Amino acid sequence: MHSIITISQVLNITTKVRLARDQGLSTTLSIEAKLQPADIARLLNMQKQEAPITVSIGSDQLMFDLDITPSKPQIYSAEGEPK
Repeated sequence: MHSIITISQVLNITTKVRLARDQGLSTTLSIEAKLQPADIARLLNMQKQEAPITVSIGSDQLMFDLDITPSKPQIYSAEGEPK
């Protein structure tokens, strides 16, 4: 079964990143939003059932979106030429 909860009004987003010894970087994402009681109940039910939960965040009013891709470091020879 597929279930979607749409949050139409996000008031604030806060992030906290920490380094966990056994898991690497861990990010906590806190969202302050207006939700209907039925949506909160559905979200808590998903969590209680230990269902895998996915999150998709977007905006209809973005001027641009940053396309961030990791790059490989360039290695140079002793002569200064790229390898």
